[in-house]
Amino acid sequence: FHNWADATIPVRAINPATQLITLAGATPPYGIKVGNRVFIQNALAELDQSSEWYLDTATGTLYVWPPAPPQAGDIEAAVLEKLFVISNASHITLNNLTFQSTRGDAITMHGGHHIAVAYSTLRNIGNRAVVISGQDNGVTDSLIEDTGEGAIVLQGGDRQTLTPANLYARRNTIRRFAQVARTYQPAVYMGGVGNRAVGNTISDSAHTAILFTGNDHLIAQNDISNVCLETGDAGVIYTGRDWTARGTVIAQNHLHHTPPNISWGRTKGVYLDDQASGITVRGNVFDQVDEAVFIGGGRDNVVEDNVFNGGAFPIHLDARGKNWQLAVLGAAKGTLQQRLEAVPYNQSPYKDRYPNLANILEDEPGMPKYNIAVGNKLVGAGIFRIVKAAENGIGFTKN
Repeated sequence: FHNWADATIPVRAINPATQLITLAGATPPYGIKVGNRVFIQNALAELDQSSEWYLDTATGTLYVWPPAPPQAGDIEAAVLEKLFVISNASHITLNNLTFQSTRGDAITMHGGHHIAVAYSTLRNIGNRAVVISGQDNGVTDSLIEDTGEGAIVLQGGDRQTLTPANLYARRNTIRRFAQVARTYQPAVYMGGVGNRAVGNTISDSAHTAILFTGNDHLIAQNDISNVCLETGDAGVIYTGRDWTARGTVIAQNHLHHTPPNISWGRTKGVYLDDQASGITVRGNVFDQVDEAVFIGGGRDNVVEDNVFNGGAFPIHLDARGKNWQLAVLGAAKGTLQQRLEAVPYNQSPYKDRYPNLANILEDEPGMPKYNIAVGNKLVGAGIFRIVKAAENGIGFTKN
């Protein structure tokens, strides 16, 4: 139904006479919308252009239409699920290696500390390139290309105590990711507390480049282009639906060459969706990004010293929590309240780090409040778009 809600559904039956396809399994969570995109996978009749394939499961025969006449060794079939698994180890570096062709994740780090992938190449990966937990582990100065799902997953840190994991993705080139599962499979996913995505070059994908949840991350000095190519209502850098996931700084990134996708709901640069709060967006350059910083009803967000070069709406703020979202998400034991109660939001260290969070339920929780926009520069850009109900939710200074 939504461009950002990609799903793969088995086919139960096909009636050639009526051209009716009957699907099997669970209905997609948002249903199916007439006129939206559809792709028929693994049907012989659809094998009609290069780079497509069809597997005849009855005979085990694989039909491939290569992009060019193949030479010896041009076609590979991956059989391994994983290439490298490191569990509860420490002080290991995988340096100047090539990891290529696997059905699942290429490298997995389970726990441990001070483990690094450096100056390496990871390509033709069925799922994700590197999945990382533990402490002080990461990927640096590597090339990641052609993944079926995302590229780097950083998941670590203790949200109860706000203890950082210091996991990192630094100075990597990540391109052509999420080629099979085309939405919500970012180049870098950051969860937990205190992880970093710094200095990466990210390009060429249908949906989001960086997606983060949790607290106190750093997203800085990344060059991001040609993402969100097939999706509307999508963010180049995205988070949402959690009052408590605060403290992340998005700084000195360059976002450019991103299509507006206006007919699909517009593309956002930094998307603080559904009352995301406590995020700092500082010193970034947005080149022709249609909706550059989009605050979906949140609070305590700071937008400062950014350059907006073109684009329709440099800053957007709405009050969705006052109307539809409060009914859908913020009702008793709804998504926002469940996530609020999952952490000690009104105790230390939360009340010390994020003072406006402690009494949020008594402070008009559906309203945007305490947002600040200061020192931003607009060059040939459109106007700040603040809906009337949110006018008191943001302060403007020296823009």
